[in-house]
Amino acid sequence: MISDEVRHGIVAKDSMYWFSTVAGIMAFDYKMKRFYSFESENKAKLFNYRIFTDAYGNISQNLYPDYIINIDTNIIKTQELNGHIYLKETKLFGKTIPSDTIYDFNFNQNNLILSFGYLDQNTPISPELEYCVNGQNWQAVEKMDISMYNMMPGGYTLQVRPRYQPSGLITLKIRIDPPWYQTWWFYLIILSMLSVFTFLAYKLRISNIRKEEKEKNQLKERIAQIEMSALRAQMNPHFIFNCLNSINRFILVNDTEAASEYLTKFSRLIRMILDASREDFISLEKEIASLRLYIGMESMRFQESFEWSITIDEDVYSHNIMLPPLLIQPYVENAIWHGLMQAPEGWGVRKLAIHVYSQGEAVIIKIEDNGIGRDKAKLLKSKTGDQHKSYGISLTEERLKLMQKIQGTMTEIVIEDLFNKQGSPCGTIVKIILNQ
Repeated sequence: MISDEVRHGIVAKDSMYWFSTVAGIMAFDYKMKRFYSFESENKAKLFNYRIFTDAYGNISQNLYPDYIINIDTNIIKTQELNGHIYLKETKLFGKTIPSDTIYDFNFNQNNLILSFGYLDQNTPISPELEYCVNGQNWQAVEKMDISMYNMMPGGYTLQVRPRYQPSGLITLKIRIDPPWYQTWWFYLIILSMLSVFTFLAYKLRISNIRKEEKEKNQLKERIAQIEMSALRAQMNPHFIFNCLNSINRFILVNDTEAASEYLTKFSRLIRMILDASREDFISLEKEIASLRLYIGMESMRFQESFEWSITIDEDVYSHNIMLPPLLIQPYVENAIWHGLMQAPEGWGVRKLAIHVYSQGEAVIIKIEDNGIGRDKAKLLKSKTGDQHKSYGISLTEERLKLMQKIQGTMTEIVIEDLFNKQGSPCGTIVKIILNQ
């Protein structure tokens, strides 16, 4: 429509509705659902007021007194659309550029206005145009112009035709090139770089994993070596030799019953230690059982010369607490051999007490003796020339450090010297703190 401000309208023959607007006369075909405008007809622009049909069926209007203008209604039927549309003008960002049927623009040249004309010398009727982009729905062309703003990179096929003359179709090809960072070759470069980086990261990760596995295997191998050394330290030749001597002594004094009992305990202890050597961890319950057997043997060997006890608090579930095998025995052995048995006559009742209790989230194994203390024991060893070193304790400490590094569990060993009121040594306390 040339204008939507309608002044007056009438229905003429053949159900054609004629109406005047501020821009001129127009017609609407009810059957075809089609509007007609007559911009190329000069006098059509003069029809701006009340219109009527004259005696000949023409559309008429009083222009001024005694002067009537008219337009023949047959102008619609006698004039068919036989012309063609053409691209009259192309503007890129408001600047006119040469018109063509194929355009190729950069990504930042994406605002177009395409102006069309209709060429037909035989009819004054201006056709209604419609267009579609890439085969989508057809849309009406306003004022013979098509505006295409902010076009994304890609290809566009623009088709334009008269609404009632489909054969008058024209096609334009428009391509908007993408920026360099959206081109396929840029994506290929990025993909190649990512692939290289991913491969290098993968190789580095594999290398680190292999290095970690190697270090872990080395640690495990070292632990195995230490555990074997610790096992030999627990059952050192001194202990075995002393056990055999004790059995021999029992036989010499015709105490075969004691010899048999001692030999039975010795066999059981050997079996328990060998069974424990196959495991990385055993329960505290099993550790205490082997400890009771060991202390009982030592008590028999030293002719019941010391008192001993093992107590476990009720809130400590020893069957659920796991620890490396033969962890406590070296400290008990050290308390008996170098603490209690070195005490002179008149020392009083020698005592060894083992107490297992919980404190917060930790379980504490407390080993207390009332022997001569560490300093005096060292002094006696130096005077007697005894160069035997407590490998059991040093290897146990090293094993705990390595287990802490691998398993992440913290186990502390705290040693406290005891003194009497006169300031003289009167024993030692060893605390093994198991943080669960």
